[in-house]
This record gives sequence, C-alpha cells and structure tokens, in this order.
Amino acid sequence: MARSQKEESVNCSGISVFYSLETNGAGLQTKEDLLQTVQSLFPGRVFENCYEWRSGPGFFGYTLLGAGVCKNLYLADVYDPALDQAMKTAMKNSLLGRVHISKGDNWTAISHGKKFDLIVGNPPHFNVHNYYNEIWQFDRRVYFDQDWDIHREFFVKAKDHLASRGEILLLECAWGSGSVRFCVSG
Repeated sequence: MARSQKEESVNCSGISVFYSLETNGAGLQTKEDLLQTVQSLFPGRVFENCYEWRSGPGFFGYTLLGAGVCKNLYLADVYDPALDQAMKTAMKNSLLGRVHISKGDNWTAISHGKKFDLIVGNPPHFNVHNYYNEIWQFDRRVYFDQDWDIHREFFVKAKDHLASRGEILLLECAWGSGSVRFCVSG
C-alpha cells in the first residue's frame, strides 16, 4: 500500500506547516511533546539559532519558532519533497528572513563555523529492517541508520556546531535505539 502524496497543512504554534504523509516521519505526532520538553527543560529561554537535523518539512523547528522559543531556524534534509514543503511554509508564513533551508545530510548543509544554541531532530531509529516498513510503507531514509553511521557522523561533528551553552535534544525510539549511546565532548 503506497502512502498518500496529498499535501496538507497543520498549525504548529501559529505557523501553517505544509506536509504530506510521505514527508511525516512522526514529527506531526510529536511536535507538541518536543515543545513541552524544551519549555520544561529550559524555562523562559529563547534560543538565537535553532537547527532541526533531518528536518523533513520542519514540524519541530516551526513549532519552536512559532512558540517564540527560537529566533532563527535552520532546516536541513536530503529529501526534496520535504524541503519544498519547508520552503512553502516559510514563504506562506512570511518567514524567509528567519528560516534557512538547505539540502544535505548531517552537517553537509550547514556552513562551516555556523553555531547553534539548540539542535533538535527526529533521526532514523533503527539499524535493522523492521516492521514499520511493512505496516506504514515508510521509505528507508525515515527509519534506517545502518550501523548507526548517520548518528555517529552527526555526533562527531556536532561539537563544531554547538554554541557555548548549546543544547541537543533528539527524539529517539527506545525499540530501535534504546541500547545505543552517543556523547558529545569538547
């Protein structure tokens, strides 16, 4: 069963975010949880530059931006339809001066030396083929990180892009990645 390509929009803290079922890797269902977690962990803090790693259409980033948790948003993904939707969201909501969208995986889309005080993401959660593909027809890019290479590459270079007092908050699935631990050290 193929996933729907129909484009829809959803309110993310006052921002109309465009997406399709194909570009939703669970950000739609978890965006409010992420917002509540950020507000709980960092009460009253406003982040200057937020990067949503493997952003898809930008559910996390746009939710944080709309809630006033961050001032500037950087989105990066490898999937053109998701990037097109992220750009449509920025244009339709008059956010082009505050939202920066790039194509690339991990840090290839981010300028050398660019620092973020908040990095969020919903990366692939499994390093083996699993039942998600049969049930929901997800593309492998959404859930599969063979040998945790995507995560490893992310964390190796994360310290180069993390501002002083910077924070990283990732949504991970305990079923797929509960036994894996990564650490960023200066």
